[in-house]
Amino acid sequence: MCAMEKREIVKDLLVHLIAATSLLERGGRKAAASDKMFAAMLSDYKKSIARGRKFLKELDPSAENR
Repeated sequence: MCAMEKREIVKDLLVHLIAATSLLERGGRKAAASDKMFAAMLSDYKKSIARGRKFLKELDPSAENR
């Protein structure tokens, strides 16, 4: 698998994670069993998004705005 294919896979996963996070944020607390669990989920998702974005930049810095 070439670097471009890996980039596209990570990009696809990241886009879906961002969409899911956005839905959770707008859906409110009813998306989880408790406020604490909900906050933890959003925190974990946001950390994963940041890691994914960082990885994509490191994989191909010139493709940052594609």
